[in-house]
Amino acid sequence: MDVGFNLSGTLVAGCTANGQIKMFNVNTKRELGEMIGHNEDEISRVVFSPSGNRILTASADKTARYV
Repeated sequence: MDVGFNLSGTLVAGCTANGQIKMFNVNTKRELGEMIGHNEDEISRVVFSPSGNRILTASADKTARYV
């Protein structure tokens, strides 16, 4: 549904229609982790916080969450 990069461009997070968020290291192309949020509702937007240590998501359930 959406992807977001951290400020240094080394991490990318992607979100899906079934409420999953996956994070990857751009340089190694390895998955770093997977999270479930928003009660498995569609996540339509994902962005990194300015510090890069949190991710903000927006969902079809009309909420925004930090993960």
